[in-house]
Amino acid sequence: MGLVLLNKFLLLILFLSILNVIKEGVRFIWSWIGTDQPQRLILSEKNLFLLGLSISYILLCIFSGIKI
Repeated sequence: MGLVLLNKFLLLILFLSILNVIKEGVRFIWSWIGTDQPQRLILSEKNLFLLGLSISYILLCIFSGIKI
């Protein structure tokens, strides 16, 4: 029972990480080509930390898989 919940939690975190990377990617593309005058995308420290954490977790899951 505990392993099933842990596996579901890890899959939820993976899904949220993918959504975070997609959100920041869309923000980057929109600030780059979505306006007449391209603007520099400024990420706060929190957003930058979460983006790095999300990318590292996705890469970890790709290379090692979710093992319990």
